[in-house]
Amino acid sequence: MSNVFTIVVVSWRNLQFLQLLIKSIKNNSCWDHEIVVHLNEAQEYEREWVLGEGLKLTESETNIGLSRAANLAADKGTAQWICPVDDDMYVLPRWDERLLDCFNRHQGRIWVSSTMIEPEGPSTSIIRDFGRSPDTFQEAQLLSFNAGLNCQSWYTNSATPVLFERSQWDKIGGYDEHFPNVGAELGLAKRCWDILGFRHFISDSESRVYHFRSISMARLSSGNEGPSNRDQKFVSKYKIKAGKFRAQMRKNQLFQGAIE
Repeated sequence: MSNVFTIVVVSWRNLQFLQLLIKSIKNNSCWDHEIVVHLNEAQEYEREWVLGEGLKLTESETNIGLSRAANLAADKGTAQWICPVDDDMYVLPRWDERLLDCFNRHQGRIWVSSTMIEPEGPSTSIIRDFGRSPDTFQEAQLLSFNAGLNCQSWYTNSATPVLFERSQWDKIGGYDEHFPNVGAELGLAKRCWDILGFRHFISDSESRVYHFRSISMARLSSGNEGPSNRDQKFVSKYKIKAGKFRAQMRKNQLFQGAIE
């Protein structure tokens, strides 16, 4: 199988992390995938590297935000499935096969994302520190840890990598550009809830990634892109508080493996 997923990656002056992600996709995926990278505030050296790797590229001179950038990149893809992935991740062996298996097992009726191994994070993540940057990354130790890992699937907050059929992506219109960065994935999840009727948002225990945690988000100003602003916009647009929506999503509850 080739070009199974269109993997959508948005990167903002984050080349070292992007390079590590692309390496992991090429080394640890079961299939060849189409990778489309959007470069916010694109620099020539970044552009040269992306094109030199044989990846597809969209770009902008300014930071147009994750949502708009991801939608532009997805529009350039051609594969049957669309899979947004954060640029500060490292995908682990068979991540793609397991993600697609879970998607098909539930007939595409759920939000299915990978389980994250993180240096720190929420209870639905596996907390284990294998480095905070490419320079300190302990790749061999992570791969060994992952090979012996048994974990459970949880109801999660909206997270990536997440898998959609292209027809689903087109139906919801991709990311909600009302939320440029902070709240982007929650806005996407709300579209899935309202338009696709998703009621299960799962981190699959067999598909795993290492997440260095919000490298780009940490550089955003807290004023216009902070959680309080996001929550105000969310309730204004969707007439429900973000926290109440997360409760509806059953965040942090154990997934029993069946859906209604």
